[in-house]
Amino acid sequence: MIKVTFDKITICAQKGQTLRRALLQKGCPPHNQSPYASCQGIGSCGTCAVEIIAGDAGPITTMERWRLRFPPHRSGPNPMRLACQIKLQDDLIIKKWPGFWGSKPTS
Repeated sequence: MIKVTFDKITICAQKGQTLRRALLQKGCPPHNQSPYASCQGIGSCGTCAVEIIAGDAGPITTMERWRLRFPPHRSGPNPMRLACQIKLQDDLIIKKWPGFWGSKPTS
């Protein structure tokens, strides 16, 4: 089992499951709005962006790389990743920033 710590909550998930699905199944959606207003996990909307604080989120997918190039997302020491594109392989500590896109504050 993989442990994911999110907003002071730790959940257990199956290895290989997407982070998005694991969070939704435990009632901790990675979206700051209704998950029904999202792309439903194909990686095109960017609303499930999370910051990886600790752990290995695995390789970035082509779709994820493409979507995270556009504002309001930006790179940094703890780059944003899309929960729908992360296949769980390692314990993670993640942070969800406020706002529709879940992006880091600019200031």
